[in-house]
Amino acid sequence: MLTQRMIENVCDKVKDIFQEAEQLIEGELNLQSASQVSEVLNKLASIAWVTAMRTWLEEHEIDEDKTVLDVKGQIYRFKCISEKTFLTPGGEMRLPRRIFQPDSGGKCYLPLDAAWGMEQPCLPPPIQKTQQW
Repeated sequence: MLTQRMIENVCDKVKDIFQEAEQLIEGELNLQSASQVSEVLNKLASIAWVTAMRTWLEEHEIDEDKTVLDVKGQIYRFKCISEKTFLTPGGEMRLPRRIFQPDSGGKCYLPLDAAWGMEQPCLPPPIQKTQQW
């Protein structure tokens, strides 16, 4: 089901981009149009990557009905949803995440960030590798 939803979401986005570029695509072939079509295809690849990844991650976010979490003996309560922008191989990806905080205050816990290893670093693993050079 998740795979199907990812395909549908990506196809919807790709369809929109192709429809926006229809006049360009149906037009004459020349140096300028070839360059512009290349830009459209780069945009398609980026949007497809980000859409698929965001769909996949959102599926793994903790259920909305969970308002209390026990993490290693620490009780956290749901506080809000916060959107964060991640730099990914497909470009910038905005992702809403559920934030939980201990009753006594202190460091918040974001289950989705913890699940995909994004608690400390601000870059996904493929981008982190490029930063090591």
